[in-house]
Amino acid sequence: MAAYSASKGGIASFTHSLALEYSKQGLRAVNIVPGGISSGITDNIGSLVPADTDWNLFLKLTAAIGDGLPGPENVAGVVAMLVSDDGAFITGTEIRIDGGAHM
Repeated sequence: MAAYSASKGGIASFTHSLALEYSKQGLRAVNIVPGGISSGITDNIGSLVPADTDWNLFLKLTAAIGDGLPGPENVAGVVAMLVSDDGAFITGTEIRIDGGAHM
């Protein structure tokens, strides 16, 4: 997990740097951080994880709100907002779409 965590931190820092470096050209940089998304792969998650999986730990990574995993439309809605006039003042940040799973 150390390399994975470091890469996540690197992407966040990279987003901040891009936003700062290109702000004068009117460009924005936003890091969208989705959690688990409902898909064909996640429909059968139980068959994809090792038999000795600690399900108590696994369930701690689930969203704090909602029931189950969100669909791709939840991420698409945030992206649509960001490219619209409503998102014109958002840059240099991360937007988590994980239902609070990161808490």
